[in-house]
Amino acid sequence: MSSLEERQSTFESKFAHDEELIFKTNAKITKLFGLWVAEQLELDGAEAESYAEQLVMHDLLEPGFQDVLDKAAKDLPDIPMTRLELELEKCQNIVHNELNIDTAE
Repeated sequence: MSSLEERQSTFESKFAHDEELIFKTNAKITKLFGLWVAEQLELDGAEAESYAEQLVMHDLLEPGFQDVLDKAAKDLPDIPMTRLELELEKCQNIVHNELNIDTAE
């Protein structure tokens, strides 16, 4: 294999790894947020886990977290969107701290 092919292969492997890490991180954030939403809905145990998993699946519909926020807003009509955004941001910070991800870019 030529050096150019090796570099290309290394780059492609790194890109795939980075994308997988982003996907898993976003799923973890969404699940944590989903558990918070479930708590607001007074769900617990298996029902809370199920709701959080459904929210993770819902997040696959569109890039970003707007679809998750929209679903949460629909499910929690008495909670302002700004509060939902704040809670999602808290979840992002928790997961980023757990994974030692530097968010300063």
